[in-house]
Amino acid sequence: MNYKDYDESKPPYMEFANDDASIYPILEAFAPNKDHDALYKLNAIYRWSENLMANASSQAVCKSGCFHCCAQKVAVKPVELDNIRTNIGGFQARDNGRFCPLLDIEKGACGIYEVRPLVCRAMLTFDNPKYCESGERHWIFDFKQLNPVMNQVLVDHELGEYLAHNIEQIMLGEEVDLRDEFQP
Repeated sequence: MNYKDYDESKPPYMEFANDDASIYPILEAFAPNKDHDALYKLNAIYRWSENLMANASSQAVCKSGCFHCCAQKVAVKPVELDNIRTNIGGFQARDNGRFCPLLDIEKGACGIYEVRPLVCRAMLTFDNPKYCESGERHWIFDFKQLNPVMNQVLVDHELGEYLAHNIEQIMLGEEVDLRDEFQP
């Protein structure tokens, strides 16, 4: 996608997958005859969000080396903190000033990319990334847009109410800023 200046009248075209193939990670993880733990279910939510956002992600200009969104608050749920702590490997938090301590500034990439929280997975921009750095208004997609999309897919699905309840149970708890939890 070519960079374009912000034009409120011309949003990027986004289609969100809502078929059984895209929702399969959730169907499998929350099947009544399965006994998966909370981290398995959380990672199914992550896989589902990526399936939903495949079209949007393919249009985004976000790439390694651009990390201005990493200066924002990173709101995570307790289960996401558990997931990160369980899977962080040898990566150590760093003093990155105003940026997330889990950012690898030298590489310009998330140091925990595979287990990054949902709020990070949902952050995309569609026009010139210079706007991220300057703070100018521009086209972004974030959790505020992803959450209604996820809810709409669940409403449209025959098991939607059951799945929504179970997802909500996994994502319970007070949000904290990831940056406060991982200090160098």
